Amino acid sequence: KITNTKFIFDVYDKYDTFSGYRNIFGINIYQFLLKNSDICLFASKKLLHDSTSQCKKTILAPNGIDENHFYPRNMTESRKKLNLAEDNLYIGYFGSMEVERGVDDLIEAVKLVRNDGIDLKILLGGKKRNDLKFDDNLFVTYLGNISFNQVPLAMACCNLLALPYRNSEFLDNASSCKIAEYIAMKIPIISTNNPNFLENFAMHINKDNTFSECGEPSSLKQNILKQLKNPSYFNSSENNKWKNISEKIYLRLFSY
Repeated sequence: KITNTKFIFDVYDKYDTFSGYRNIFGINIYQFLLKNSDICLFASKKLLHDSTSQCKKTILAPNGIDENHFYPRNMTESRKKLNLAEDNLYIGYFGSMEVERGVDDLIEAVKLVRNDGIDLKILLGGKKRNDLKFDDNLFVTYLGNISFNQVPLAMACCNLLALPYRNSEFLDNASSCKIAEYIAMKIPIISTNNPNFLENFAMHINKDNTFSECGEPSSLKQNILKQLKNPSYFNSSENNKWKNISEKIYLRLFSY
């Protein structure tokens, strides 16, 4: 206020759902910033909608991708680079593996698929929680917490990509970067009906896309079988490119 400068709050997540979030001197800092910032930026449409009445002005700043990084690649060449068998059938998940991310459900769903005689394997990369064990599941290949530069290469090794999110206050109000990245790779996606996908990426959904129930391995199994038999793809969009997003935000910021 002293310098007559606008304060912009980047509301990337619903911060008061974080386990480490605390009020300071009895003040809810998250709510204070929503109310007192000149402009609030939101990556999540749901979070923006639910917070609009608390903010002076809002701008949607969706997550984007670097199209020089995430793009379709040759599966055979990608597997050679990561020393993976060329003839394996992989469903992949890449990212953090907290319980709410649904990796446990994905493992159970793949067990069900394998019980039907389909030799589907899981390819994982990212930060693994301590209690998530793969030793007894020989169909799981864990690449470790791979670097960001290796992520699209690992994605390109997969026949399917998985987004098995469960419902949670945090994820329902978030907008995951990996969704736009998955779509850009042009690989069939297995996803639950979490608002994270349905609300933020509605423009990518077409009549052929189906979604599984959150927290239901049997529903994930049916979606996997459908995608293996008749693969469907989500629509790509120029709106996910950083250049397009930044231009729109720039115009909105300087129109106030």
